[in-house]
Order: sequence, then structure tokens, then C-alpha cells
Amino acid sequence: MKRFRGMIILLGILLTALPAAPLAQDTAQASRETSRLDLVLMTWVYHHVDEPVPLLKSLLASLKPWGAVALVEPKPEHTEFGRKPLTRASVEEEARAAGFILDAVIEDRLKFDNVFILRPIVPDAPESHDRQKVRALWLDYLAWTKTVKGGTSPREYAESLVAKGVPGPEARRRLSVLRGQFTEQPEGIEMIYDPLYGKPLSGELEKDGFKTSPNAFLASSAPRILFRPGSMPWPPARFASCSATSRSWSTGS
Repeated sequence: MKRFRGMIILLGILLTALPAAPLAQDTAQASRETSRLDLVLMTWVYHHVDEPVPLLKSLLASLKPWGAVALVEPKPEHTEFGRKPLTRASVEEEARAAGFILDAVIEDRLKFDNVFILRPIVPDAPESHDRQKVRALWLDYLAWTKTVKGGTSPREYAESLVAKGVPGPEARRRLSVLRGQFTEQPEGIEMIYDPLYGKPLSGELEKDGFKTSPNAFLASSAPRILFRPGSMPWPPARFASCSATSRSWSTGS
């Protein structure tokens, strides 16, 4: 029966293959594990809990700076009679009350279940909004990626910070800032788009990497859009090319 599918597994292993690490089988043990767990995975458990906020609060201290909680729970229409159906709004409210944010919801991958991903709330700090300090953090991350072999993700950078003695809360703050910089910093945009569109421009759509009809349409339409009569001080003949990553426009006679 579905109600007996409930189980809780608190994983103290990395998401990548690493040597064996601690495994806790109940929340009492997990709450005693300080900064030891990468992931807390609950499957068909959370919707059975009458007081979920204290449960989530008990897990906060056990998570590493990059740790998360994953809840695999039945969709509302598949929840057993007498049990509370879980929605995005209800989980988000309970998570915030316990010191977490609802980071993501996976609703379309499983037939009967939704997956809720929770991460600890990162307290706001002036350093997180200081453009110079954020840029310095980003450059330090980039410098670090050039000195290591293997994975160079922000999470692995956070692991290196902890290994250097950076306190867990500060490592979590820096990790949170870094995750938001891939669409803000020019190098981050290049990391995302260059593998797809970072080919040298030759002037021919196919050679430039515009291999889909929407991209080809955009490139061929750009002169008409940008240089229609009365919209720009220079004529269409001066249009030369646009960067595939949309970072810059170039013109020539």
C-alpha cells in the first residue's frame, strides 16, 4: 500500500562519486550531525508529518554549506485519504518558517510525485550587494578554476573554502552569491553560451553557428529591426554582424 512507502534516508555522501561517508537513518541522529550531510532525501514522508516545521529546523545544522533537502511527495490528486496534500505554496510557507527557501519544484518528471528542493536561507549581508566585493569574489572563483583538476563548480569551490577554514555560514553566503553571477558577469555568460554559440563570426549563418531557424531568422532580421528608417542615425548598409551571444554589436561600412 502507498502509505507504507514512507521512508527517510539522510544521505551523508556527495552527489558525485566519493569514498563512503556517514549515513544517518533518523532525524534524531541527523540533528546531531553538524555540517556532515550533503543531501537529506525524504520519500513519501513529509506529508505524513503533523508538525513539519520543527522537523525541518532540526535538519538545518546537519547540512553542509552546499547541502539541500529533497522531498519526494505525492501530487495532491494522489495523496492518501486523510493526509495533507502538498502544494508549492504550502511547502514554501513551511520551509520559510523553518529557515529554508523553496529552491525548485520538479512537477513534470514523475507520474505520481512532485519533488521539492529546499535550501537554507542565506541571511542578507552588505557584502552580497557590494559590486566590487562581488566582482572580487567572482574573480577569485575564476582564478581557483584554473588551479584545480577535475570539477570546478561553485559547490566544489565552496568545498575548497571550507577546507581553508572559512566558516560554513560564510561559505554558504559566497556560494549563494556565485550561483547568481553566471548570468551577471561577462565570463559567466560566456561559460553558458560559448559552448553553443561562441564560434568566430564568418558572415555566413551556418558557419557562425546559427543552425536553427529561429536564430537564423533573428540574425537575418536584425538589420531591418535595428536600422529601420528613422530609428537609427546610420543606414542599414553600415550593419555588419552581431555576436551570437548577443554581448555586442559591430558595424562597418
